[in-house]
Amino acid sequence: MRLNAEQSLADNLKALNKKRVSVHLRGGSVLAGVVGDVGEHFVRIEELDQKEFFDALVRLSDITALEARARSS
Repeated sequence: MRLNAEQSLADNLKALNKKRVSVHLRGGSVLAGVVGDVGEHFVRIEELDQKEFFDALVRLSDITALEARARSS
């Protein structure tokens, strides 16, 4: 999987469905987990790191950067 600068953030997140990512938010915090549903305005990040049994609903417009594993070793 490669991140695609020609596509929207939502399209990149949809391509990463069920993959582990880190999203950097406008306020400076970082959420790491598994991509769930991606809607028009929000993405659900499931299985948050260090927060057992928690998911987060994140507004797409608050995401400033997206990290995803692009290659395997």
